[in-house]
Amino acid sequence: MLRETSKSSFDSSQLTLAQARFVIDRALADGKLSAGDLHRYHSSIDSHIRDLHRQIAALTESGQSAPKARRPRKRRRRAGRPAAGRPAAVRPVAAAAEEGSARSTATASPASKPRKRAPLTITPERREMMRIQGQFLSCRRRLPAREQKRFTEAYKAARNPEEKAKIVRKMVGTLK
Repeated sequence: MLRETSKSSFDSSQLTLAQARFVIDRALADGKLSAGDLHRYHSSIDSHIRDLHRQIAALTESGQSAPKARRPRKRRRRAGRPAAGRPAAVRPVAAAAEEGSARSTATASPASKPRKRAPLTITPERREMMRIQGQFLSCRRRLPAREQKRFTEAYKAARNPEEKAKIVRKMVGTLK
C-alpha cells in the first residue's frame, strides 16, 4: 500500500494507474475530494497544455535572439617570440576547415558527433625536419633583428634538410 509521507515529499508519478484510482476513490469516500473538484482538474488539462506550449515558444524565441557569447581576448605575445600553435601558413586552411565543420554541424542533428581524425604517423624524415625547424626558431629568437632577417631568408631559400641544418649550425655559431 501507500506509505505515509508529507505532502511536500509525495510524488504522484510513482503511483501506478490502479494505485491512483484507489487514492482518488478513497479521497472521494472520505469527503476530502468532490466530483466537482475532479471535473475542474480534468477540464484544466487543456489550458495547462496551452500554457506549457506558450512557455516553450517564448523560451525558444528568446534563445534564438540571445546575443552570442563573447570570445576571450587574445594575449599579446612578447616581441621576438613566435606565435603559439600551428605556423601562419597553415592557419588559413585550418580556419576554413573549422568554419566548414561549424556549418555542417549546425545543419546536422544534435546527436551526431564530428568524426575523429586518425593519428598522424610521423616519418623519421619529418621528425628530423621538425627538430631542425625547432632549433632554427629557438636560435632566431635570440638573434638581433638584422641577423634574424638574414638567416630567415637563407633558411627559406634552402631546399633540403642538409642545407637547413647547415644554416642552423651557422646560427648557433653566431650566438656563441
